[in-house]
Amino acid sequence: MQVPVLFNMYSGRKVVLQAGGYGAYLVKAVVNDKYNLPGNTSGFFDTNADLEKYFKSVDAGLCVGLRFGASDKLQFGFRYNYGLADINKSITVKETKQKPPLFNNAAQLAASFRF
Repeated sequence: MQVPVLFNMYSGRKVVLQAGGYGAYLVKAVVNDKYNLPGNTSGFFDTNADLEKYFKSVDAGLCVGLRFGASDKLQFGFRYNYGLADINKSITVKETKQKPPLFNNAAQLAASFRF
């Protein structure tokens, strides 16, 4: 679950620049297929394996975005989230036994209709 806090800077009536941060909490981490993940010494995970033990439950980062109003009722947007907190709890590289840092990064596209 992610909660962004964004400041909107309006450039005319149609364009909105967004900047701010987010806080997030890991609700669930499950593999829905078979993957060979780093740090897994036993081979493949079974379908629906619980992965919460590999990741920290709290994350935080920065957000930047752009929203464009195509009309009074239709809007399009793009947002990029850049994670600042290392979310790796226990994944290690098999050859070096080191725990690499892992960060969330996500790009979002949105379309909204106001009625």
